[in-house]
Amino acid sequence: DVDGTIIKLQSTNEKPILDLPPDCGFHVFVSHVWSTGQDKSHMIVEKLRKYLPGIKVWIDVECLTNTGSLESSVGASAVIIIMYTDLYFESKSCRREVYAAVRSGRPTIVLYDGEDG
Repeated sequence: DVDGTIIKLQSTNEKPILDLPPDCGFHVFVSHVWSTGQDKSHMIVEKLRKYLPGIKVWIDVECLTNTGSLESSVGASAVIIIMYTDLYFESKSCRREVYAAVRSGRPTIVLYDGEDG
């Protein structure tokens, strides 16, 4: 697109095909701690949706209906993004999400901007 809001593959100049693996309901699971990572995580989700229309993102404020389902939600996502901020590992839910990501074997991306708190 002229305004540059759509990511295109360099090799084909086409939009990426966002097919999901058969065992996934989401392209991306975004893990963050509310107290220090919520704003940054929402900004990332906003950018993903802007530049990759059609991407399915799991983020707690939109998708979480039961904290007991965190592990299955991680497992139902093709890629895990961890927004690592101050106090991240103080959160039991965040630790559960990390353990689930490791157990799932899904690609995991850790984002850290270098700021504390």
